[in-house]
Amino acid sequence: MNFYPLIGISLGVLLSYYILKILAKRINKDMPSLGELMYPMHHSDSRRDKINQRKAKLAEKKGKH
Repeated sequence: MNFYPLIGISLGVLLSYYILKILAKRINKDMPSLGELMYPMHHSDSRRDKINQRKAKLAEKKGKH
């Protein structure tokens, strides 16, 4: 069995991990999770939904007082 493809894939994964780590450190943010990397639109949509829920709760509190 030829191990060159496995070696190439593991080198690529390690290299991309360190590049991502360096970029995250440069912009002063945490490392993204695997889900954020695989489905970035879903996570940005859920963040917007959470922001909208907070705004709605604040609006309700202001309206009740």
